[in-house]
Amino acid sequence: MTIMIRLLSLLTLSAVTAALVPQTRAETGVATTPSQSTTSADYIRFEGEAGDGETDRLQTAVTRFQKEDLIVDLVAVVHLAEQDYFEGINGLLSDYDVVLYEMVGGEFDPERAAQALQSDPSAGGLESLQGIQQVAKSLLGLSFQLEAIDYAPDNFVHADLTLEEFTSLSATRDESFANLMARASELSEQGGLAGIPTDETAMNELIAVIMNSLMTGDSNGLKRAIAPILSESESLIAEFEGEDGSVIVSERNRVVMEKLAVVLAEGHKKVAVFYGAGHMPDLETRLLALDYTKSSEAWLDAWTIAEGATTPAPGTAPDIGQLMQLIMDLQPQLEQLMESFDSAP
Repeated sequence: MTIMIRLLSLLTLSAVTAALVPQTRAETGVATTPSQSTTSADYIRFEGEAGDGETDRLQTAVTRFQKEDLIVDLVAVVHLAEQDYFEGINGLLSDYDVVLYEMVGGEFDPERAAQALQSDPSAGGLESLQGIQQVAKSLLGLSFQLEAIDYAPDNFVHADLTLEEFTSLSATRDESFANLMARASELSEQGGLAGIPTDETAMNELIAVIMNSLMTGDSNGLKRAIAPILSESESLIAEFEGEDGSVIVSERNRVVMEKLAVVLAEGHKKVAVFYGAGHMPDLETRLLALDYTKSSEAWLDAWTIAEGATTPAPGTAPDIGQLMQLIMDLQPQLEQLMESFDSAP
């Protein structure tokens, strides 16, 4: 059972990268409601389960904060989603004076983005996580943010760490991919990793659903298994953050707030912060501390999951060889996880 927990820990961390891991170099499916709380932070959710022909949905939030004549919207995003979702966000972001966006390493560069799309899952570090995203993109039948979002508009302003800053801070804090996986594994075995079952029967059922979906090319089945885990990414990230914060969230959010102060001082009145959903609870806390008021939220459909299995398009269902290659690609990360966990005090 311990091995299964660790395997699911790797799955969970990989899923969370779709909502969190830094990007490197008229809205569809939107439900708008007034905010019911000024303290509760919720920027990603799973609406299910399907039944009687209904559709499950993985959704992200656009939450508005106001102070006098200033508007700051936190536009949460998952980096793997349906094309319609990204097209809706492109239209949404065109309405702001400034869009502060994430991109570790500097401003969006098409050439570097193309390199990120060719990342190797076995390479380690950021490239490994980007490689996992590419594998997930193929298996889930989704689009990738770097390919679908238009970063060219003049209102887009980079608000993230340079690669040198990210690397230096990660080394200082000893934040490696292996350490993150070890922490996920530790939380799993303690029963503290949201979305991962601790009951052996439930765990076997989840693994069976995932493997069957992979073997048959049922992307809807795979999405339905992963989406509830992904929807818990905020609580998982809070566990990782701890009291001292982290480079991947709190240090980068510090840069966002510094850049926000600059663009507001320049006279801009309506600003969007366009970042992974896992960043938003901390950014909300920072805005509320500056006397902003949380006023409204809208929910965007990132994944829509129809009831029943997906019929894979010809040539898209993974075969045994592809699955074996995927396992081989992820093997170095799994070995790091096992070694880090076993050597932990």
